[in-house]
Amino acid sequence: MKWDVADPNVNFVVESRGSEPRVDHLGIQVENKEQLKSISTRLEKTGHAFLGIERGTCCYADIEKSWVKGPTGEKWETFLTHSQSADQYGEDREHLLDAM
Repeated sequence: MKWDVADPNVNFVVESRGSEPRVDHLGIQVENKEQLKSISTRLEKTGHAFLGIERGTCCYADIEKSWVKGPTGEKWETFLTHSQSADQYGEDREHLLDAM
């Protein structure tokens, strides 16, 4: 399940990986590359596990995003959607935060 909130532009993703449904990650959707860079820079400066901006395919969309693992282990993505026209679901790299 996914909920999108318009203001602030945050979405919540709940998935049932494992035995119980739980919040899988939280997302901050941005409008342009400047916002993506600005928020990603702020998140990197927190000192928490961080994966820098990368372009790829996720959720059938062409995106750019970065990831950070919050202070209580929650995962946050900051992302810019370029288009929804991808024909593959794609993969994410947020699982790499678990090893950091």
